[in-house]
Amino acid sequence: MLYASCGEYLSGNFSSDVLEVTEERTLMANYQGGPGWDNNEATFEMTIVHQLLGDFQLANGYGHDKAEEILMDHRSNFVSSQDFAFLSQHGINTVRIPVGWWIAYDPDPPAPFIGGSLAALDRAFAWAENHSLKKCIIDLHAAPGSQNGFEHSASRDGSISWLSEA
Repeated sequence: MLYASCGEYLSGNFSSDVLEVTEERTLMANYQGGPGWDNNEATFEMTIVHQLLGDFQLANGYGHDKAEEILMDHRSNFVSSQDFAFLSQHGINTVRIPVGWWIAYDPDPPAPFIGGSLAALDRAFAWAENHSLKKCIIDLHAAPGSQNGFEHSASRDGSISWLSEA
């Protein structure tokens, strides 16, 4: 297994003798077996063994097109107008909506993020108005560099670098 600082990501016959991360963007492969499919000894197959979470991991793990498909489905189905109706019917008049920093660049956020966050927020505003909710609290839930290392704060690998990226 190949591990990242936030847990297990890849399966395979990996060891510290085979793969070594020497710098932030460098991965060294030293495999003594037969070469990969393209006759390159550094080629290895990555298999995702845990669910990818958060926009950053989705886009990097699945690529832009598949991540866009997953996020569009999520944004269309995770919360709906019926949820806002339910809240209103039960006397709740305020919702908190978490957003990532890249929403400020929507519809074309910087890579690897996927556009569409602003349209989802606009839908939530419309649902709140239609169901007489009085307030929407917009919560910056993912600051640049990740404030806590978890996927919901757009951490690439469990690291926290908001102090250096601020």
